[in-house]
Amino acid sequence: MSRKQTILLVSIFGLACLAIGVIWTVRVGPPPGHAWWAGKNARVRVEVWERGKDLATVGMTFKKKTLDAMIAFGMSPTVDVDRAEKFHFKRAWKELQALPPGERLVMHEREATIYMWIETDDVKPPPLNPATAAGDSSAGASF
Repeated sequence: MSRKQTILLVSIFGLACLAIGVIWTVRVGPPPGHAWWAGKNARVRVEVWERGKDLATVGMTFKKKTLDAMIAFGMSPTVDVDRAEKFHFKRAWKELQALPPGERLVMHEREATIYMWIETDDVKPPPLNPATAAGDSSAGASF
């Protein structure tokens, strides 16, 4: 390989890497400015509370980087709610990322309420109160 071919190959590889980075950023859609969770060990917590139950039906913790990658590559992470319905993370991803520290995103489905939040080692919201969570009718995003 000649020197010109090597330089051309390295340049094309560099442009491809730059394009992948731009597409990744656009697909994940980070909030404007510097997010409070950026650069920290951020985790996304999800709890599904069904009406009439005193414990969460589903409780999950994901690394935020993993969900970012899934959404950036076009996969749609989902949670089954009420066996007949699926909740897609992508629907609420921008709202979740824009939450202030310690706040929860509340979504009401037919027979369940879904709570989502981002937590880090230094920022954790207080635990949910089972009495108010199961029958919660407060304002929140309805999807």
